[in-house]
Amino acid sequence: MANENTDRLAADVYRQLFEYAADPIFILDTEGNFIEVNRAACDHVGYSRNELLRMRPEHIDDDASRARIPERMAQLKRERQATFEAVHVHRNGTHIPVEMHIRWIECGGKTLSLNICRNIAERKQREIEYRTIVETATDGFWVVRASDARILEVNEAYCRMFGYTRDELLSMHVSDLEAVESPEEVEAHIRKVMETGHDFFETAHRHKDGHLVEIETSVSYSSLRGGIFFSFMRDISARKRWIAEIVRSRNEIESLYNNAPCGYHSLDWQGRIIRVNQTEADWLGYQRDEMIGRKITEFQTPPSAGQFARDFPRFKCEGHVKNIEVDMVRKDGSILTALLSSAAVYDARGNYVMNRTTMLDITERKLAEIKLCDSEERFRALFEKSPIGIGISAEDKKIELANPALCRLFGYTPEELRHLTVIELTHPDYLHETRQNVDALFGGLMPSYSVEKKYLRKGGEPFWGRAIATEIMSSIPGKRYAMALVEDITVRVEQEERRLAEIQEQKNVLVREVHHRIKNNLQGVVGLLRQYAASHPELAGAIDAAAGKIYSIAAIHGLQARVLSEEVNLALLVEQIIGALECPIELSDDLLCPAVLNKDEAVPIALILNELVTNACKHSATRECSAACRPITVRLSGDGTGVAVAIANSFDGSGGENAHRGSGLNLVNSLLPKESAHLEIKRCDGIFLVELELFPPIVASKK
Repeated sequence: MANENTDRLAADVYRQLFEYAADPIFILDTEGNFIEVNRAACDHVGYSRNELLRMRPEHIDDDASRARIPERMAQLKRERQATFEAVHVHRNGTHIPVEMHIRWIECGGKTLSLNICRNIAERKQREIEYRTIVETATDGFWVVRASDARILEVNEAYCRMFGYTRDELLSMHVSDLEAVESPEEVEAHIRKVMETGHDFFETAHRHKDGHLVEIETSVSYSSLRGGIFFSFMRDISARKRWIAEIVRSRNEIESLYNNAPCGYHSLDWQGRIIRVNQTEADWLGYQRDEMIGRKITEFQTPPSAGQFARDFPRFKCEGHVKNIEVDMVRKDGSILTALLSSAAVYDARGNYVMNRTTMLDITERKLAEIKLCDSEERFRALFEKSPIGIGISAEDKKIELANPALCRLFGYTPEELRHLTVIELTHPDYLHETRQNVDALFGGLMPSYSVEKKYLRKGGEPFWGRAIATEIMSSIPGKRYAMALVEDITVRVEQEERRLAEIQEQKNVLVREVHHRIKNNLQGVVGLLRQYAASHPELAGAIDAAAGKIYSIAAIHGLQARVLSEEVNLALLVEQIIGALECPIELSDDLLCPAVLNKDEAVPIALILNELVTNACKHSATRECSAACRPITVRLSGDGTGVAVAIANSFDGSGGENAHRGSGLNLVNSLLPKESAHLEIKRCDGIFLVELELFPPIVASKK
């Protein structure tokens, strides 16, 4: 009886423990149905006991947990227990993260599944907060297993810091990251962390792309999860570079101070040297230590030392001086002329502490100034006494300075020339060229130029001059000047013109004589050909055509044999060309006044007229027709502004169709002046009409 009571009591106790347990408990059969739940389970999902006993786990799992039920059941059957996380859905729709502990149990001869779940919402929230803190941290973070140095967890900042992806790092050991420290140093850090629980140090690792990453590391140790190290790391590469840059800059400044191209020194309130750079010491021939503590006046000439004694008290009050010329005495006794500028340094109460002085060595400049003065005097003497005109002008082309020779050359006083430009002194025929040359000179397109041209004297008298112009340096910023040397070459130019005229006249006489002799010989050849044609009638046509050509050429040479200034009468030229041809041609001169050809265009116009008239004869039907056929006509007309030459002929059936084509008209087109002549060929009712219009300056009318 006592055992029965004990068993009943135990069963009652277990029932109470099950019923009032803090964690939800679900008991399932092998089919996956709820067969028992406690009060915590009902409160957990918001259903009553009776409702839950009609349900299955998938009814309270979210979609993701429901999809993993087969996997968990397989694990439970295989291992008879399982622990995993899932999400339950409360009746009101709230999702509850839980940690499930499942075990197979034997009860009353049945195999049941005991499911104990624990609400881990707070833990999940803490994990989210932890993860958020870790992931948003600007410092890198990792967790490493102490037993094998395997990386268990990293944040995004750590990945960026070393250039690896999270998956790459989670497959690595800490030793896979190349460290600049020796294994002994790494071991020392590990021992300290194990002994004290924490260590803070600086180290460096290689980035994935090979460059070095300087890091500041804080490492702690925890015995959780079998022992882990966790660490926060900060990339201090930029800070290291910044510190190195500061050190480098400090050294550079110090080096710049000591090796500057100018001297530096500082004086205390008594005028003693408390600091001096190496440049100044070298200039004076001393070591820096030899100068420190000595008065500056010990290194100055007596006049400069006296000036310092008078000015130093005032300087300490006013605080600055600029460009004071001082003579310093070198160790070897030679003099160094220096230009000093100084600024005072005061303490918080306004008391003088020291000064900062720069010193420029102007010894060579002083010598150069002396030489420059001598050079300027020599230039002034050369400028004033030069027999060649010299003028200096600015970019506006105005003459700002002129020597006496230039004034005499143009007949102006220096004051008058200062109100004139180079353009105003130039002859109109050379204005464009002069503007181009001056603009190119000031535009930097050429360093200098030389030109011979005409100028105008004060009264308007022209003369020839040779000018050499070049740009000269200016000490005024933004101002540019040019210097020109002008020489009167009128006599030389006139002599050269006379010489060239004589040579040209000799050449013209020779050329005219040659053309005259060629003309006479060609006319003789024509006479011989016509005598031969008289005795050989069968060749008369061919001989006449050849004779006409030769006679035309003779006419051209006759033109060339004339005096070159002689004008050529157009009507007489046409008569000569017609007279040389054995072909009936009617000439009509309807010119209102005689027309003459420009001597430069007479030869090509003569060749054109000869070719057109010859072409008309060649293709004319007059020879084969009866007397009723229309003869070749040449008509000259003009109203005083231009001249027209009209050539008309009947063409035969065989060749007339192509009379406007061929090498003859190609020659005409090539010789025809396009600007002052116009050629038109018409064909109508068996007649070819060629109209050649000539305009000035090719042709002119004589009143």
